[in-house]
Amino acid sequence: VARLHALVRRASGRSSDLVKHGSLTFSASSAEVRLHGLRVELSRRELALLRTLLQNPGRILSLEQLQASLYGFETDVESNAVNVHIHHLRRKLGPAIVETVRGLGYRLGEAGSAVEEKR
Repeated sequence: VARLHALVRRASGRSSDLVKHGSLTFSASSAEVRLHGLRVELSRRELALLRTLLQNPGRILSLEQLQASLYGFETDVESNAVNVHIHHLRRKLGPAIVETVRGLGYRLGEAGSAVEEKR
């Protein structure tokens, strides 16, 4: 799994596993998230959701795509499971971290707005 993540990271042009989004930093290797320099504890699913959003900046991801990234294709998932994880991310990182695109899905919010909302 780590090798696959390294391949994806290199393919997207990043040599480091540290991703910055405004004052949010995410390290995939240590599974550490920091907001304004302070560590934020996230669950395994919240980390996976944040990683997926950070790997696809500006791209709208459907609910089905997010479910597949969190649970795989073969697992039966409750209909609101992804929405619950998004709610928890917004509560911990600020309401603008995940943007809802009505009728289409979700995307990563703008870097500045996620930072300002949490302050």
